[in-house]
Amino acid sequence: MLDLLIRADLGPNATRYELMRATPSLEHLRGMWIMWATASLLAGVSVGIVILAVLRSPAARSSAFNQYLVGMMVPDLILSIFCLPTCAINHANNGYISEAMCEFQSFYAVFSVAGSVYMNALGAPKHQQTPPRRQ
Repeated sequence: MLDLLIRADLGPNATRYELMRATPSLEHLRGMWIMWATASLLAGVSVGIVILAVLRSPAARSSAFNQYLVGMMVPDLILSIFCLPTCAINHANNGYISEAMCEFQSFYAVFSVAGSVYMNALGAPKHQQTPPRRQ
């Protein structure tokens, strides 16, 4: 694994590069991972309940707006599904397991953000030009 610099271990003469490269202490990282795992669990359950409610109701499912909302929630659900176990594993392992796991976390985080932006762009109102008036 990489040779990590702990921010608390750096002296007062640390360079800017060392400060930017240094990681927080293990206690801060463990707290961060447990908060992310908890937030992912709450977000995943909330989003899952809304998606299931819309998909189970024929009246709600027939609305194009509700279908669009479900589509907008899918990237958030993907982020929650993957973030919960990876953050819990990092917390239990007292650090990252491997570079591959870190790259996987980067992939699903970027994928879910890009998917959310894409779904928002699909739903953006289209500006229509008004036709010229007839005289």
